[in-house]
Amino acid sequence: MSNLSEPLLHKVHVQKCIDLSQVSFFRKLSFSWINPLLRVGNTKTLALEDIPCLGSEDEAILAYEKFAHAWTLLEKGKNLNSVQNPALWALARVYRKERCLQVFMHCFGQLLLYLLHCCSSLLSSITIVKQDVSKKGFSYLGA
Repeated sequence: MSNLSEPLLHKVHVQKCIDLSQVSFFRKLSFSWINPLLRVGNTKTLALEDIPCLGSEDEAILAYEKFAHAWTLLEKGKNLNSVQNPALWALARVYRKERCLQVFMHCFGQLLLYLLHCCSSLLSSITIVKQDVSKKGFSYLGA
């Protein structure tokens, strides 16, 4: 029987870490910061040594500390019994910036999708009118 506190991986690998704070905004949105890992994965099956670790800002310990801090603020500010789902409110407090960015990017993507659809419909209508004009002339315009 193994102890629950024993590490599952006994080998310690020195890995280079991906520091997402140094990655540009566009590279974060397009996930192009992970291209080197995808190139390695395209050539061979990935092993644990091939996968780089994430930076310290993305570790579970830091995420827990942020959540615990938001939980204590929620405890101080409100009575937890009055809040229907306090864990959800604590998570919303921790990740509100990321969620707002996600909502903005979704709305921007939907706007682009609608614009592309409208532009293609408009272009299609213009070509149909142009074909009619070239065949019949301007006779239907009252001339």
